[in-house]
Amino acid sequence: MTITAYTGQIAEWDYLSDISYADPFNHVRLDIIISNDKQTWKVPAFWRGKERWSVRFSAPAPGVYNVRSQCSDKDNTSLHDITHTLHIEPSETGTHKVLTISSDKNILQYDNGDPFLWLGDTWWMGLSERLRYPEEFHTLAQDRKEKGFNVILIVAGLYPDMDAFDARAANQSGFVWEEGFSRINPAFFDEADMRIAHLVSEGLTPCIVGAWGYYLLKMGNENMRRHWEYLIARWGAYPVVWCAAGEAAMPYYLSETPEQDKAKQIKGWTEIVHFIRERDPFKRLITIHPTEVGRDQITQPELLDFELLQAGHNGYKSIFWGSKLLHQAVQRTPHMPVVMGEINYEGIIHDTGAEMQRFAFWSTLLGGAAGFTYGANGIWQVNTPKTPFGPSPHGGCWGNTPWQEAMNLPGSRQLGLAKTFLETLPWEQMQPRPDWIDTTGSHSERETPHISGIDEVLRIVYFYGPVYPWSQRYRLLALESYVAYEAYFWDPRTGQQEQIGMVTANGNGVWDIPPLPTYEDWILVLRAHSSTKPLSGTEASKGIKRLIPSRIKNMIRSFLFR
Repeated sequence: MTITAYTGQIAEWDYLSDISYADPFNHVRLDIIISNDKQTWKVPAFWRGKERWSVRFSAPAPGVYNVRSQCSDKDNTSLHDITHTLHIEPSETGTHKVLTISSDKNILQYDNGDPFLWLGDTWWMGLSERLRYPEEFHTLAQDRKEKGFNVILIVAGLYPDMDAFDARAANQSGFVWEEGFSRINPAFFDEADMRIAHLVSEGLTPCIVGAWGYYLLKMGNENMRRHWEYLIARWGAYPVVWCAAGEAAMPYYLSETPEQDKAKQIKGWTEIVHFIRERDPFKRLITIHPTEVGRDQITQPELLDFELLQAGHNGYKSIFWGSKLLHQAVQRTPHMPVVMGEINYEGIIHDTGAEMQRFAFWSTLLGGAAGFTYGANGIWQVNTPKTPFGPSPHGGCWGNTPWQEAMNLPGSRQLGLAKTFLETLPWEQMQPRPDWIDTTGSHSERETPHISGIDEVLRIVYFYGPVYPWSQRYRLLALESYVAYEAYFWDPRTGQQEQIGMVTANGNGVWDIPPLPTYEDWILVLRAHSSTKPLSGTEASKGIKRLIPSRIKNMIRSFLFR
């Protein structure tokens, strides 16, 4: 039999067993060995229900691939040692771009080398039936896509803030596992498949969170490995990111032995992350959502591709705590990209409105992070007008704002503007440079500007403010006197620019920053326009003493050769 598919797209086919098993999920394992002349993949098949197994594969290049099945029951000739030919043709509609890590391990990027500025949205319970498919799920996805989000964090059925088999965890086909964790429920995943596929079709990368951390002790390591194997089989062929667990080291809310549980979870999740890395034939990126710092949730941080941080939901306190965690994380080894994974959901508790979202985003991105994850209270738990999520096991309630209202909170739009704006700059090359600004007269940590940039190319400063000209003035330092910069203020609320004009530093490399347009938070941008720096090496030996802006060079060429 020959199966035809296209590069970068999902190829799917089935295997039907002639033998009926009393418990096929637990009694039968089916792997599919796929190879071409360069590589071999061992892809787990997933039980589809009854006597049916399916396999999904995404081929990286056109050509002929050999396919052979390996079944744990070698006597079952309808599942074992079945051979096919997979014929992969070039895609006419484009391929799914997959995320990788840059060679310097500072940022995430697409597999074609394009930098990827992570702007995630938090839909922890987005696979539950409270977010109806297709109409509601499509509405929320379209809103996030239009605003500029590119990652959706979503939990694979084993949700936070509830016990196992809480009614709020079900989708239209029931729970993700049968009660007692006896076996997986494939019908749950049939419903979830449509949602994951839709996110991918909209260009939104699913960050699949396997389970909340405390489920590891509730279901055991072996079941968690089977759970993750099933996720890999179902969704690994898609351009997803794996998040091993949410708050991996956090014990269950009502645990009577929290310290012992924490130690067991750290050890256990280390084993699970190792299992994911070994079992996933597609080698998708792996991270873990922490109580604070991702690498501290396991004993072998080198198993992670990038790190998530969580700074809590305490307004200003969380901003400064997040900055401290980030400063430490980017300096630790092994070196890896760092993304803010959770901070100050908009609308949760106090001091988490739109201005806190802007403060958190800019302090994070200018502090050396590779991305930022937003969350709106009401969306992560999918409150609806008639059925808000209600209390967590500890008895407290995070709030009843419906997701339809939370979707339109202004912070999400403003962070989308911020991401789109940063993508017009060489953000992936920026480095935090607090030494580039004179903060004399700053009265609090809150008022201290955040600054990042690139030598001779870019300075970008975030002022939370307000900055009063009679008490606080700032100066840029170490500004190259031989570079003329184009300067402007950028409004993080609207995306509008307020032009300053061409500026140069004095002989000491200092430039006095003018008053901000209003007593609000602002972005200051200086982009190199031209340079008079003497060159060295070959160009200097030829007598070239000045870098001319490209548009002036083009004018000269046009004049000489017209």
